[in-house]
Amino acid sequence: MGIGDQRDYGVEALRLLSSFVRMGSNSTETKPIVVTGAAGFVGGYVVKLLRDQGRPVRAMVRSHSHAHALRALGIPTVVADIRDRAAVRECLKGASSVIHIAALFRSAGHPESTFRDINAGGTRIVFEEARDAGVQRIVHCSTVGVHGDVAQPPGVETSPLNPGDAYQRTKLEGEEIARGFFSNGDMRGIVIRPAMIYGPGDLRTLKLFSMIAQQRFMYVGKGDSYVHFIDVRDLARAFVQGLDATQIHNEVFIIAGERAVRLHELVDLISTSLEVHKPWLHLPVKPMQLLGTICETLCVPFNIEPPIFRRRVDFFTKNRWFDASKARDMLGFAPQRIWADEVQDILQWYVANGYLSVAAKGERLSSTKHVPVAPVDYATPARQIMVRSLDGNIFFWNSGAERYYGFRDSEAVGQISHELLRTEFSSPLDEINARIMAGDAWEGTLLHTRRDGRQVQVESKWMVSRGPDNDEPYVIEVNVDGSKSETSGGSHVLALPLIEYASNTPAWMMV
Repeated sequence: MGIGDQRDYGVEALRLLSSFVRMGSNSTETKPIVVTGAAGFVGGYVVKLLRDQGRPVRAMVRSHSHAHALRALGIPTVVADIRDRAAVRECLKGASSVIHIAALFRSAGHPESTFRDINAGGTRIVFEEARDAGVQRIVHCSTVGVHGDVAQPPGVETSPLNPGDAYQRTKLEGEEIARGFFSNGDMRGIVIRPAMIYGPGDLRTLKLFSMIAQQRFMYVGKGDSYVHFIDVRDLARAFVQGLDATQIHNEVFIIAGERAVRLHELVDLISTSLEVHKPWLHLPVKPMQLLGTICETLCVPFNIEPPIFRRRVDFFTKNRWFDASKARDMLGFAPQRIWADEVQDILQWYVANGYLSVAAKGERLSSTKHVPVAPVDYATPARQIMVRSLDGNIFFWNSGAERYYGFRDSEAVGQISHELLRTEFSSPLDEINARIMAGDAWEGTLLHTRRDGRQVQVESKWMVSRGPDNDEPYVIEVNVDGSKSETSGGSHVLALPLIEYASNTPAWMMV
């Protein structure tokens, strides 16, 4: 047995000892684990995992609408903004530990001061109140984005820190606050830096899949930069393993998937799965970066989300390739899935839930983890899908809606759906909204008016979901022509409720 083997056995022994101690304490484990940001995509998976393990968990969310949905899953939930010290103090009473995920994710419509108030100031409040409440351990969520563009990949925990935008800078500030509490003995815990996050139920990657499906995707630059994802199911496990590794203190861990891939590898796999031509158009980098900078400069002062901004261009050009061996060696963490299967899982979730529709012919998609489904034909979708705010402001409009209603996505996005389509409701709108805000899906008949003035009857299904910043909820609305309504065997467009996959946000990419 060599030196390397001795080290591995020693680490395994520590892991087993930690597991043994935790197993012994679970029988009397009554103090809850508080998860901040529990209404977000990652936080939702974490609280669900803890619940499924039979462990006491308390979800912290920002609004009452988020709380209703989680309580419907049997998860105790407290409404508290992490900037509200009194509310945070109340939430942390009697808690044993905290998994701190709440943050303001990237949005060019917010000034940097808002990011700092939440990602740094909110973190300080959580740590101070946790210390005063006698919390024993915190796992703090940071991001690999604090490294910026990795000049010499793969990046490791000690690689240079080079945050490139307000989100990354303020996440680094929040991480430094956490490390300060760990270093001075005020709190025990660790920091986790997740790679780019995706997984089933993730609407953030829908735009990427749909643009490829519609053959509208184009590269900025060569498409040879590295992207490194972590499946949200694996990430949730990593948070819980980090919480349980009580012997490990004041360490930083990068959590990343099986391997990094070139951007064109990811795009090619999606294209092959969708049975469409692989994208070939490459735009020059510098003009696109300049355009993004100009759009941000003009839009941000007016609190307007720019149509293109610098970070979207950076997605095509920055290297994100990381070595997660430290988490493997110290936490015993290893991804359970290979990246190609993860992509297939996401694609099949879109198909099962009506975001990409199933073609009538063609070979079936292959997958090692699910019953295969037919290839997706996004050009001729069976359903009209929009994603909008509760008051109707549209920010996703699929090609099926374009064809059926006659409004292009560029005309529909930003409009109020009820006004654009002159909706006539079968039930009062306030009652429908109250129902979906309570966590239930709504189904009913609506009258819409198309662009050509013809009134049509549709069978409509609505469900509410959440953004990662715990802001206002958004509504997924799926409509089917009433004269061509599907049978019960094919109409379950929301067969797996989004809330069971926690909550999602229709953004671009997450780092």
